[in-house]
Amino acid sequence: MNCYLNVRSGEPSVNAPNPFYLVPGDKVEVDEIVTGDVIDGKDVWYKLMDGNFVSSAGIDLDSDNRLIKDKIAWHIEEYALPRFWERYSRGENVTIAVLDSGIDITHPEFQDRVFANLSKDFTSANSIADEIGHGTHVSGIISSNNQSKITSIAPKSKLIVGKISRTGRDILQAQLADAIRWAADIQEVDIINLSLYVQSDSKDQIKSAVDYALGKNKVVVAANGNFNGFATVPGRIDPVIQVGSVSQDKALQFKEDSDFPFTICSPGVKIFSTFINGSYKEDGGTSMASAFTSGMLALKISKLKESNSNLDLIHKKLSDEMVKTAININTANQRFSIINPNEFFE
Repeated sequence: MNCYLNVRSGEPSVNAPNPFYLVPGDKVEVDEIVTGDVIDGKDVWYKLMDGNFVSSAGIDLDSDNRLIKDKIAWHIEEYALPRFWERYSRGENVTIAVLDSGIDITHPEFQDRVFANLSKDFTSANSIADEIGHGTHVSGIISSNNQSKITSIAPKSKLIVGKISRTGRDILQAQLADAIRWAADIQEVDIINLSLYVQSDSKDQIKSAVDYALGKNKVVVAANGNFNGFATVPGRIDPVIQVGSVSQDKALQFKEDSDFPFTICSPGVKIFSTFINGSYKEDGGTSMASAFTSGMLALKISKLKESNSNLDLIHKKLSDEMVKTAININTANQRFSIINPNEFFE
């Protein structure tokens, strides 16, 4: 706590009974996040383990960028996602194909979140099991049960896993192109997330596969790559949604390539998410920012499906809308745009 804070019983309201208060320095453990009365511009409240409620307005991030005994990751709190889950969507009826290093499908956070029967291994592993943890971390940012830790953007969306790497350094252009086409041919898939890069400047095969996916009306999201001023493949392939990474204070993590500018930037620094062996880990980079963006797009598509909106040319529509509604950062040395859910979800 950073101030004296009233605890409310019965409901998240300033008019509810106040059985006691918390003092600066107190720690609380949260059962779930809800919305309630607006205090200091915030309508997010925490339901405590004892059933009482407290406003988020007086609670700070701890030194590890995680809230309330590691319960809620900063990228969830900072972008007020609980408010949009309550009022907008949780990603229902949306499926994301994650082409990465696989997934720890036994992790409790992924129970009932993964279409294992539709997933596929493109390596020599003969399994989609994640051997390095990257795909598991990325997947947990997009969709997980938010059971023990609240890390995912679209907790009611589903995942299909394409394992295309065992080490993170072994992705071949032809292999990735095949995986993109495979994902595009799956009717259930709405979004293809590419939190990866190919160690090759050649992009013809992947460009053809991306065009194929767009022709199948899929949304394709790709990490820019963790190199200052140099975009990697597939991030540099137009017209994928190329994602850069920003920190909690909205500072750019890696400079953009002037020849291949970012489409959008999203949180990618000190991102807490799922990891292999049923664990959790903090990691960072444009891979995490790409996953965040895919999760936000899943919330948007879910709402569009609910309202029976026209989803033709959905990639271009959402890409344009995301840019139009973004927060524009202009400094002496940099110009970039950060995803803005307050406007994007209007």
